[in-house]
Amino acid sequence: MKYNFTSLFKDSVNFVRNQWRFAMQISLIYTLVTLISQLLLREYMPPALAGLLANGAPIPFENLSELQSPTQWLFVILFYLIATFLIYAVGFSRIHQISTQRVTSWGQLFSQLLPRLGGFFLIIVLLGIPLMMGFAQVVLGVVSQAVSFGELFSLIIGLIIFVRFNLTPLDYLVSNRKFAESLRSQWILGIGQSGQLVLFCLINYLFFSYLGNLFLLIPHNNFVMLTIVTWLNAFISVFSWIFTYRFYSLFVNSKS
Repeated sequence: MKYNFTSLFKDSVNFVRNQWRFAMQISLIYTLVTLISQLLLREYMPPALAGLLANGAPIPFENLSELQSPTQWLFVILFYLIATFLIYAVGFSRIHQISTQRVTSWGQLFSQLLPRLGGFFLIIVLLGIPLMMGFAQVVLGVVSQAVSFGELFSLIIGLIIFVRFNLTPLDYLVSNRKFAESLRSQWILGIGQSGQLVLFCLINYLFFSYLGNLFLLIPHNNFVMLTIVTWLNAFISVFSWIFTYRFYSLFVNSKS
């Protein structure tokens, strides 16, 4: 089945127009979490590196050894990841409720979401491990100027697994399927649709990420501009969640 991605994009824009309040709420929460994490990271950073980060510049690899308080850094990173995953789960759950016209109170949403959070996080981790391991091996190979076929093969396998099962966390979250059932369902649905899944991933994970990163080119060396740029980036992320759900809705019904 071929999907009209232009139509999906227009549907996502219409969703944002009709649910502007929700889009603003979730993107502002995402912005707040990101700003808190950035401010905490700078708190444990040497002044020279903090200046680089404040100006939107990347930290050079040779300066990583200057980082202080590794325990605090780890805590901040874990806080950001867990908070991001939670916002991600809440956002998708609300998008599902709105799309199916079964909107509940926030309290009911959390009570329904809570039993599925563990499996949701586990699927994301399982999808991320092969991809990150392959990517790390290739990066180490590039640094040592000796990328082997095995390292490239590891990255390719990680990419294949991620592309084929990238909708599984969402499926597990919004359906009544068990962990293994979601994996099996996504495998079956993906048969013969690899090209469409690749195209979706290119749009959703590369194009939207590129679009969000363009906002980082805007000078943001004061808190007001930092907040604006962070919100713009967060809004693009929320839009990509809506786009993902619209694609998922067609994908799960493609073989009905």
